[in-house]
Order: sequence, then structure tokens, then C-alpha cells
Amino acid sequence: MSGYGQSFVKPFLWWCGSNVLVGFWAWYLVYFAGERKWQSVWFGFINAIRPFYVSNPAFDRATTLADEESFTYFVGLLIESGGTGFRVGATIHSLVSLVLVFLIALALRRRFQISG
Repeated sequence: MSGYGQSFVKPFLWWCGSNVLVGFWAWYLVYFAGERKWQSVWFGFINAIRPFYVSNPAFDRATTLADEESFTYFVGLLIESGGTGFRVGATIHSLVSLVLVFLIALALRRRFQISG
């Protein structure tokens, strides 16, 4: 773990891998609902750059209020099909993403540090 602050490649690859994994997880949940599967690919990335995205209480009523073509409606479907387990998993993904982005930034700062 100590080498993660030295190189940005390892945490970046883990970050990308976690986004792909969460995207496939979302695709799996939506597959049985027969909804738009292409948006599940974006969910992993959106959840990584907007931490705690699924914790918004508006998603509890998103499937009744939002437009069916919107991403909010899609996340509402994910929460309905995955329940509390989905929210917990997405929150863990957000926490891991925050740590990995911090390690990427730390490595980039060290790489371009001017030593004097």
C-alpha cells in the first residue's frame, strides 16, 4: 500500500476497474428489469465523480416523478431493484473512489514536485 503514493498508475487502474465493476453490477440489476442497459455503463463513472450520489433522498420517488429518459429515473430503478444493498454497495464504491482519487492526486503532486 505504501507504493500507491509513488505512482499514479496503480490507483488509476484500480479506480477504472472499480468503475467498470460497478457498471457491470448496475447492468446486472437492470437486465432483469428490461430497461436501458447502456446507462449502467455510465453509472460507475458518475458514482465515482459524484460521491454518495445514490444517498440523495429524491431517488426514492424518482421513478414516479422523473422523466423516463432521464438518468435520475434510471438510478431510481437501480435503487428499486437493488434496495438497501445497492445503496450500501454504491456508498462503499464512493468511499473507495475517494481514497483512490486522493492517491492519484498525491502521486501526481510528487511526480511534478520541484525539489529545491
